[in-house]
Amino acid sequence: MALIQNPNMKHAPFLRNRSPQQTLFIPYTLSLPISYQNPKRLKTANSSSSSSLLAPVILNSPVASSSPPPIYCAPKFPCSSGAATVPLSRVWREIQGCNNWKDLIEPLNPLLQQEITRYGNLVSTCYKAFDLDPNSKRYLNCKYGKQTLLKETEIDQPEDYQVTKYIYATPDININISPIQNEMNRRARWVGYVAASSDDSVKRLGRRDIVVTFRGTVTNPEWLANFMSSLTPARFHPHNPRLDVKVESGFLSLYTSDESESKFGLESCRQQLLSEISRLMNKYKGEEMSITLAGHSMGSSLAQLLAYDIAELGLNRRIGKGDIPVTVFSFAGPRVGNLEFKKRCEELGVKVLRITNVNDPVTKLPGVLFNENFRVLGGFYELPWSCSCYVHVGVELTLDFFDVQNISCVHDLQTYIDLLNQRRTNSRSVDSDEDEDSDNIVIIGDSAVGKSNLLSRYARNEFNAHSKATIGVEFQTQNMEIEGKEVKAQIWDTAGQERFRAVTSAYYRGAVGALVVYDISRRSTFESVGRWLDELKTHSDTTVARMLVGNKCDLESIRAVSVEEGKALAETEGLFFMETSALDSTNVKTAFEMVIRDIYTNISRKQLNSDTYKTELSMKNRVSLVKDDNKSSTQGFGFSCCSSS
Repeated sequence: MALIQNPNMKHAPFLRNRSPQQTLFIPYTLSLPISYQNPKRLKTANSSSSSSLLAPVILNSPVASSSPPPIYCAPKFPCSSGAATVPLSRVWREIQGCNNWKDLIEPLNPLLQQEITRYGNLVSTCYKAFDLDPNSKRYLNCKYGKQTLLKETEIDQPEDYQVTKYIYATPDININISPIQNEMNRRARWVGYVAASSDDSVKRLGRRDIVVTFRGTVTNPEWLANFMSSLTPARFHPHNPRLDVKVESGFLSLYTSDESESKFGLESCRQQLLSEISRLMNKYKGEEMSITLAGHSMGSSLAQLLAYDIAELGLNRRIGKGDIPVTVFSFAGPRVGNLEFKKRCEELGVKVLRITNVNDPVTKLPGVLFNENFRVLGGFYELPWSCSCYVHVGVELTLDFFDVQNISCVHDLQTYIDLLNQRRTNSRSVDSDEDEDSDNIVIIGDSAVGKSNLLSRYARNEFNAHSKATIGVEFQTQNMEIEGKEVKAQIWDTAGQERFRAVTSAYYRGAVGALVVYDISRRSTFESVGRWLDELKTHSDTTVARMLVGNKCDLESIRAVSVEEGKALAETEGLFFMETSALDSTNVKTAFEMVIRDIYTNISRKQLNSDTYKTELSMKNRVSLVKDDNKSSTQGFGFSCCSSS
C-alpha cells in the first residue's frame, strides 16, 4: 500500500460535478449558499430537507446512541435579496461539519474551500520541514524550531497559530531485514505538530482552534507499518475496551508504540498528543473552542485515530456546556477501521471530511475487496465477513485528476491544495451570471520568461523584479470596451515548470486566447515554443487567438533570439507576433488588447456563421502582426505591432 508523499510533484486539473449556485463574493465575509438543485455527494447520515445553511438542521442518525452529543442548530440571520452573508466567526461550526457539511460540498462553498486549503497548507509544513538528510544533526526531526516553523515554511499569516509541541511516532516493526533493523530506522521520528490559534486570530475564527497536523508516509519503517493491514481492537477506553471497534494494526502501532527499549526514549504518539491537547484545553477552558485534526495519507489515519480517542475518552466534553467539536480534514486518506469504528465515531459526534481523488489507489486501501461496498448482499443480507470489512468514515469531497506521464501525482498533497486554491476562481466564472461571458486567456511559456510580470504590468501597472515562480495557476480579470460594448477577459498566468504541467494544461480547455511567451535573452525558451504550441493544440480549440510574445526586449545587449527569428516562427505557425518588456511597459498593453480584440471579432463571426468562422481562422488566413522596414499588417484592427527597436 503506497502511502507516500513526494513534495516535488504538483498536478491538479479539475473538480468533479460542478453545478451553479448563487454566491456573493466580498472581502473575507462570504455569503453561504441559498439553495442547490443537485444533491451533494456524501456518505453520511440523512439530514433535514432544509436547503439553507443557516436554517436549523436536525440530524437523523441511523446509529442509536445511549448518550448522543448535543446537536448544534445553526442560527438564523437576517438577510436581504435572498442572501444571508455572515463572517467565518459566526458560522465556523457549519464549516467544521456540525451539519455534516450539508449543501457545502457540491458546489464547493468558498468559505469551506478556504478553510480546507488553510488546513492543507498547515499539513504541507510537515513535509517541507522534515529532515531526511542522514548526515544532519536533525535527521528524522524537524529542521526548524517551534517559534519559526510556520514562517520558515512560508505559511500565509504564520502569526495566526502558535506551535506548542512537536509530535513523534515510533514504528514497532520486528522484521529481520538489515535496513529495518538499523537502530536509526527504528527510533521515533517527527510526524507533525500541535498548534493553537493566536489571540488575534481568535476574533476572526470565532473560537480558539487547537490544530494537530500529520504528514504521510516517508520512511521505510512507516511503509512496513502501512502493510500491517489486519484489523485489531483499538482498546482506547480503559474501562470499556469495545472489542468490536477495530482499526488497522499498522496505524494503531504507529499511534501507540513508544521507545520503551531506550532509557530516555520518547513516550508514544498517543501519550504525547493526549497530554498536550488536555493541557491546551485546560489553558483555554473558559473560551469557545474547536479541535481540528488534519493529515495526508498515513497522517489522515493518525488524525482519525486521535479524533476517536479524544471523543471516546470524553476529553472534549464540558459539564453544563456543549461538547467541543472534533473535526478531521483527511487528504488522500485510506480506510482506518471497520463498520463498528465508523458507527462509534458517528455516535461520539466525530466529524470527518475526506478530500479524495477518484484515481488515487491509496483511498481505496486497505480493504480493496472487503469494504463497505461488499458488506451487504442485495441491500438486505449482511454477509458473514461484514465485521471484518474496512469502512470509510465521514463525508466525501471528490476530486478527479490524473497525469499519465506522472502517475504518482494522483496521491500528491500539493496537487489537492493547488486545485482547491483555484476552485474559488473556477466557481466565480462557472457559477456567477456576471462572469458567464468572460473570455479566458492563458499565458504559457517556460519558467522565468516573465509571464507573471506581464500580467501584473497589464492588470495593475506593477513590476516585481524579485517575483517568485508561479505555483499552479493565478489569474486577473480585466474589462475592455470594444465597439461600445464592455468585454471581460479572465487572464490566467500559468506555471512554466514541468512539475505543474497537469495543472496548467487543464486551463487550456475553454480558453479562447493564448499568449505564448519566450525570453529573448534565453534561446532555450524560444526553442520550447513548439512544445507549448503542441500542448495548446492538444487541449484547446483550433480557433484560439494566439500571439507569440518575445519578452524582455529591454535586454537588447544580451539578446539571444533575433526579431527576424521570432517573426519567421510566428508566420510559420500562423501567430500574431510582438516583442514586449514588462520592465518598461513596452507593448504590454497593446499585446493583451490585440488578443482580446481578436477574440471579440472571432466570437462575433462565430455567432454569425460557425462554418465560415472556422474557415477564416485556418492557418493560411492567419496573418502575423509584425512591423518591419517594408510593410505592416494589421488584419483590420488598426494596430501596428512593433519590434524592440
